[in-house]
Amino acid sequence: MKSILRLLPLWAGWMCATLAGAESMDSETGNKLDVRKGMQVYKSACAECHATGKGGAPRLHDREAWKHRSFQSQSVMRGHAKGGFLLMPPKGGYPLLDNQEMADAVFYMSEQISGRMEGQ
Repeated sequence: MKSILRLLPLWAGWMCATLAGAESMDSETGNKLDVRKGMQVYKSACAECHATGKGGAPRLHDREAWKHRSFQSQSVMRGHAKGGFLLMPPKGGYPLLDNQEMADAVFYMSEQISGRMEGQ
């Protein structure tokens, strides 16, 4: 047990470094994409359906469900998030989300789907 507790600070540092390093630039706007902010938006606006599969929404961690979808293209995914797609209303039903928040959420989801942020 003590050896596990000794490794905990290393693991925590690795997790922080992973989250801090997971940033990218938006090719459309040139703004920095922030995976931490995206995770917050996902949890507050997207998880209601994408964590449970509500309304046929693909579950975030179900790679098979995303396999034949256009998640590789963040612009397509962002277009669906902004304008709605199938049963998903525009902005996931949260009209006060701004474009940056949506871009961050799409970035977070893309990182999750691709496996670059395994288990977060």
